[in-house]
Amino acid sequence: MTMQQFLQLGEMEKVSTILQHGKLITQHLRTRQRIFIYHLDMFYVSAAYSIPGDMLMGIECFAEMARQIPDGRRQLIAIHPAERQYHTPEP
Repeated sequence: MTMQQFLQLGEMEKVSTILQHGKLITQHLRTRQRIFIYHLDMFYVSAAYSIPGDMLMGIECFAEMARQIPDGRRQLIAIHPAERQYHTPEP
């Protein structure tokens, strides 16, 4: 699947594609959201979920991983989002 084909999918089709074919690379915690980064074929996808509530806030795709993950963001242990558990590293 190309990035262009992915962009043409509906939201639920994107979620299904990510869960079926995406490889979870990492996740990050922000003040009010948790962001999962997936590798999907030849591009990357981020899925943002609200904290609390665990509601999907948005899905974005991008070609280069380095542009999506700025320095200083706290990295979390990578898990499958269906598990709904995460751990923060000790400071």
